[in-house]
Amino acid sequence: MNSLNGKSYDHNYVLNANTSTGLNHAATMGADKTNIIMDVYIQEPGLQFYCGNFMQSKNSMKAGSKDDFRTAFCLETQHFPDSPNQPFSINCFVARQSLRNQFNV
Repeated sequence: MNSLNGKSYDHNYVLNANTSTGLNHAATMGADKTNIIMDVYIQEPGLQFYCGNFMQSKNSMKAGSKDDFRTAFCLETQHFPDSPNQPFSINCFVARQSLRNQFNV
């Protein structure tokens, strides 16, 4: 990934739903120093990737390291940010006082 117009990553990715189980592989993340691998499976059509763009070394982490710029990331499973304004058929609305369940692994 590359951010040409700034120093930040905050992108929504459109995923291809292609399994019959309802869970789709959305991402694989790996740590270069520990070799930890994380696979993400979701039911939502989109995945938002954010990478700690505004961390300012104010918090101590494991082994005394600081939360510097881009030392962490977040993966948010969701519909698309502008989906209420788009004509496609994915329903992102939840009726008042109704329940909506989502499952992620």
